[in-house]
Parts: sequence; structure tokens; C-alpha cells
Amino acid sequence: DMGVEPFLVSASLIGVMAQRLVRMICPNCKESYKLSKALIKNWELSDKGDVLGYRGRGCDHCKGAGFRGRTGLYELMIVDDEMKEMIISGVATVELKKKAHKAGMRFLGEDGRAKALKGMTTFEEVGRVCEERVGLKKEEPEDKKAERYVRPVQETGLKPEQVKPEVSVDSKDLAEYQTRIARWLGEKK
Repeated sequence: DMGVEPFLVSASLIGVMAQRLVRMICPNCKESYKLSKALIKNWELSDKGDVLGYRGRGCDHCKGAGFRGRTGLYELMIVDDEMKEMIISGVATVELKKKAHKAGMRFLGEDGRAKALKGMTTFEEVGRVCEERVGLKKEEPEDKKAERYVRPVQETGLKPEQVKPEVSVDSKDLAEYQTRIARWLGEKK
């Protein structure tokens, strides 16, 4: 949020691209192996038959690393008229991402999964550079989301109102933040 009005963003935006570089498996020492069930489940791969993964053993060409060169993982979101309306109305980023995925956008993790299955890179390498594994993260039920944050308080034996989070605020940063807010509010007239 840089203070740019949503209608200006939607009027000037035609697409958004994200990219990450991953190491490529060395073609001279590439070998296949059967993926574990945990890896198959984690990457939502088809469980029919033997799913193969690829890795580099290490050789003189890659100096024993098993990787040689790099390739990109990409995701491209095209902003259509419906998406522009969503931006103007201030829809959350998660909703924009869901809409783009339904419209055919492939996430970084999905592109990485495809490249790992082709033998260009490894699943571990894709996991290293991507926040999400494949697509949108599964939605947790509301009680599970709350439970995750409440559990440490329960373990301490204290009541939630007795636990005070430690917050340290640098006065210089606070003053700068207040100045930016004041400037932004002054421009809103």
C-alpha cells in the first residue's frame, strides 16, 4: 500500500509477474528415483503408479553439486475488466489471487512442480524458493486459526489478559510513520 488510489492502479495495470530462479539439475549426472509417499502427498501428485523425481549425483561437470545452470519459475496474472473492478472495490489480495487462478494463472509452485516432474529441477529446490507448495493454501477452519494463536498462552498457565506482548518501538520510526500518515491524510482532501 503506497497510498495510490485503487482506480489509478486498476487503470494502469495490465498484468503482474512474479519470478524466482531455481538451480537446474546437471544433465550429465541426472538420475531418476521413486518419490516418497510424503513428497507425493505434499506436492499433490497423482498416486497412480511410480512417480519419478530427478536429482543430480554430482560429477566433474557440476563440480559435485548435482546442479548446473538456472531456470526461472514464473506466474503471470493478467488484469481483465472484472479484476479491475475488484481492485477498485478494494477486494483483498487473497480474493484477487483466487480469481486469477480460476482464470488460468499458474502459481510459482505449480510451475515449479511441472519443471520438477520434467526433470529440470528438484522438488527440494522448488520448495526452497517458493512460499507455497502448490496453488492456494488450504483454508483452515476458524477455530483452528484461533487455536494456533491461543495455544502458547494456554501452555503458560496464564490467562490471556495477563500476557502482554513485548513491543519495542523506535521513536524515530514512529515519528517518520506519523509524518507519512499526516502527509497522506493531507492529500486526501
